[in-house]
Amino acid sequence: MKSLISWAVIPEGLHMFMRHQRVRGKYFKRYSGNAKKISMSILSDLWNGSFMKTSTGHYPVFFSRDFSMMMPSLLALGMKKQIRSSLAYALYHYHRKGAITTFITRKNIPTNFPNVYSPDSVAYMFYSLRLLGDKKLVDKYRVFLQQEVHKFFSIVVDKKTHLVKRKKHFGGMRDHAKRDASCYDMTMLALLVREAKTLGFIVPYKKDPLKLLVKNYWNGSYFRDDLSSLQLTADANIYPFWLGLLKDKKLLRTMLSSLHKECLDSPFPVRYVKDEREKGDMIFLEKLFVPNWEGDGIWPMSALPYIQTLAMVNKAQAKKHLAQYTSLIEKYATFIEVYTIKGTPYKSFFYSADEGMIWCALYLHLANTL
Repeated sequence: MKSLISWAVIPEGLHMFMRHQRVRGKYFKRYSGNAKKISMSILSDLWNGSFMKTSTGHYPVFFSRDFSMMMPSLLALGMKKQIRSSLAYALYHYHRKGAITTFITRKNIPTNFPNVYSPDSVAYMFYSLRLLGDKKLVDKYRVFLQQEVHKFFSIVVDKKTHLVKRKKHFGGMRDHAKRDASCYDMTMLALLVREAKTLGFIVPYKKDPLKLLVKNYWNGSYFRDDLSSLQLTADANIYPFWLGLLKDKKLLRTMLSSLHKECLDSPFPVRYVKDEREKGDMIFLEKLFVPNWEGDGIWPMSALPYIQTLAMVNKAQAKKHLAQYTSLIEKYATFIEVYTIKGTPYKSFFYSADEGMIWCALYLHLANTL
């Protein structure tokens, strides 16, 4: 049986634990100024001259998902040079490894965590390349990238149903959760189809993934988490709209109403599930090291896309939620990774919430535009 931890992850885990010993959930590096100035200082510290790190604490490394999600914001903030360098760094090491993975360790080893295939890491890499619009960079790695497209469909897609394969654990937004053909993974399938076709790659998929997404996951009020349940989760519902895959405002309003009724935006956005008891089956690593890590904890990583999506139909409410994050950034003088339901930085016996997250780029973008 394949281990959920690759050997390359062990030094990263030790690095996190040592930081936890220093931080203890409260001794964060504090930046001066208001929320905008704090965020700009963080972004400056995240640039190491080669690529944009994911955080100033646990993750001084490149994550495909986190970096790519911030691409539109980093572009809007005038950081094209840093973006191009980051993608060149990532593709160089991914190409050497022969695979696009979740992240690249401090020793420049591409790896997945958990040690399973990560559909969103692949889809988001193509998303980034399309947004950057650097044909030379794409062409330099075109053969490798085409191989990654075919690998994606071989590993992820059921040839009979054209949906994500069932009963198979993939890495993703809630990578600790064992889900059965999750809506989030189906969204990543739709994202890859769109981006790979736009970039001129051969896509071995003839169906319309968005029609299949709505047909199989939309229940009239929201997108269900996976094919085995009617569970309402934040990631299943935010990303089809935030990524511009679905543009139906009626569906969007209905989904946002459902998230609000389930209190996933309370006390501030966003919780993956309403209650810890509803988080589903999780891998043993969460149960042992970071209990309730991806349950009803509050995640800015998905909260900011939620706020940006909410702004499409309710700008006033989006501004109110963004103001909550302004207060949090200024309270802790940094950008915290995850909060408890009580609004305090997450902490377990083994782990303290990270700080100085690259996600502050989206905060800045929203603060400048809302």
